[in-house]
Amino acid sequence: MAALGLCAADLSRLPKGQAEKLVLAWWLYGQTTVKRRWVAERLATGYVTRVSQAVSLVELSREGAEQEMKEKLNRCHV
Repeated sequence: MAALGLCAADLSRLPKGQAEKLVLAWWLYGQTTVKRRWVAERLATGYVTRVSQAVSLVELSREGAEQEMKEKLNRCHV
């Protein structure tokens, strides 16, 4: 979260579809063994299906804010 300039308190205040939340959901789901429910609860994304949608959306993004955040997370956690 620090790589994206967020703290835990920010997660509940940000909208469910906020780009930072989507990228975090993508990273957590792809790099860990946690379940979608855990990701949805911790990131306050709403329904579990939002995690699947976030993963798909971020995977398909090739430019813009999502791509920049993906690169930041990948650089920080190599």
